[in-house]
Amino acid sequence: MPTQIKLAVSREDASEGPVWRAGGAMIQAIAGDLTRGETREAFDHIRALFETLGEDELTDFALETERLLYRLFHEDGVRLSTFKDVYQQCRCSQERVESLVQSFSPEEQNDMIEPDGKVHITCEYCSKTYFISL
Repeated sequence: MPTQIKLAVSREDASEGPVWRAGGAMIQAIAGDLTRGETREAFDHIRALFETLGEDELTDFALETERLLYRLFHEDGVRLSTFKDVYQQCRCSQERVESLVQSFSPEEQNDMIEPDGKVHITCEYCSKTYFISL
């Protein structure tokens, strides 16, 4: 899926110490068939406009998102998606991990047992370690 991301960080020296700012933007082709020329051409056009986005614009918190998008894409009927908070949330649980271990054959389960007699499973997302007694 064609995607382009721009990230920027800036530092300003203020009387109370340095102030760090960060910003980013992403464009992604999410509809249509990129094998059709018109969709590919449209994304190439948007990508060319996106390339003009400067680091100073990404880190300028006085510049509203709507205004920035209008500057870049006003001739193309840009629309702003609903904002969503980004947060870390893992759905792992003792029950899910136990169910996962039970899905393996008894031989595979025996191969998983550590010297303390338990199976140790660490979630790759949140890094929580579970200890399962078989």
